[in-house]
Amino acid sequence: MDEGDLPLPAAPGSDSQQAALNYSTLASAVASANGPSQDPSISSTETLLRNIQGLLKVAADNARQQERQINYEKGTNSNMVYLLSLAQYYMYLAATQKC
Repeated sequence: MDEGDLPLPAAPGSDSQQAALNYSTLASAVASANGPSQDPSISSTETLLRNIQGLLKVAADNARQQERQINYEKGTNSNMVYLLSLAQYYMYLAATQKC
């Protein structure tokens, strides 16, 4: 299993139990990815450090994805404000135009 195949943690706003399950699944996936093919001479400290490194990589990827989502939502909100302003302007023009 390669690090790109690891499950992502829960998105913000989901309940904490689901987030805990996702982090547990993630930790298990990292451990199993490093587990069976390891050299028996590797210490448990090294294994722990590798697992932590895997978790940090996934957390960084998740943070980047969340930032992209926030920026997308900001852009969408800006477009909505513009469209609403434009609609109000046309409604004003229609209301003040003499027939």
